[in-house]
Amino acid sequence: MDVAKACGLSVSQTSRALNGRQDVSEETKRRVSQTAAAMGYVKNLTAQTLSAKKPMQLAVVVTGVSEQTENSSFFFGIMQGVNSFANQNGYETVVYIMENSPECFETYCRQRGAGGMILMNADYDEPAVKKLAEGDFPCVFIDIPYTGERKGCVIVNNAYYSRLAVEHMVKRGRKRIAMITGSGHSIVEKEREEGYRQALCQAGLTVKPEWIVKGDFRYDMAHEQAIRLMEKEPRIDGFFCASDLMALGVINALRGQHIKIPKQISVFGFDGLLSSEYARPKLSTIRQNQKYKGFLAARMLTDILGNETYEPTVIVPCEVCLRESV
Repeated sequence: MDVAKACGLSVSQTSRALNGRQDVSEETKRRVSQTAAAMGYVKNLTAQTLSAKKPMQLAVVVTGVSEQTENSSFFFGIMQGVNSFANQNGYETVVYIMENSPECFETYCRQRGAGGMILMNADYDEPAVKKLAEGDFPCVFIDIPYTGERKGCVIVNNAYYSRLAVEHMVKRGRKRIAMITGSGHSIVEKEREEGYRQALCQAGLTVKPEWIVKGDFRYDMAHEQAIRLMEKEPRIDGFFCASDLMALGVINALRGQHIKIPKQISVFGFDGLLSSEYARPKLSTIRQNQKYKGFLAARMLTDILGNETYEPTVIVPCEVCLRESV
């Protein structure tokens, strides 16, 4: 090691000095630090993480980003929470972006020196996700209710809050409420559809399967589906959407058809995106605390990695935001 040679010290002494060990004098630490800086030495954090008993990094694995770029504020909120915990507790946050593929998540992380992960935006029925859930590799799932050995999840009660949203529409006289759902692969949309169905049944209203259409969690798809649905079923007087992004697409589709919101049709979303406050009319929504979800996921992962006691399922409360669109 060049730094050790320049200082006239052994490699082990130099390493202990660079790592701030207490068994090295302050004078030696100062001399080694100055020499290392002059020689352009940069500490290899990855190697240090691999050799340390306590991991220094919190790995976040995100899938399907290319399909969800319009919904970037969701990811930003989660990452704010993860990074907030990391900064407060001496970790750094590392983000790995994977396309939807059958590649093994565990292998992917181990190849990069990550001893555990926070997984977000994955489909619960994907074979690679199921394989991960069945193994013992440390993982915290966001919005997927998987638990098990060295596993945990941070979720919201989608069915409950969706039921509340639709109930608010029914109380305001809406009796023919359609739903724009996702792509058919996420547990989130299935739970939100369950809440939608519960609310209609409890109100004595008929659930019409043809009024439940897929918007793929996309603005443009929801916009198109709303126009098609209104052409076929002009009696519809409400839309419950499984995401704010799709609800915004519905609002603009209805406005383009000169339909007055909420006088003729009510619209309710889910997520609490900042953009929902700036819609015209302002969008009623179920607001999630994405930052808090990320913070809790990071805390859970460190508990798992540290073999600490932890609650495997954490349910984060949401807020019902009633605005102009209902």
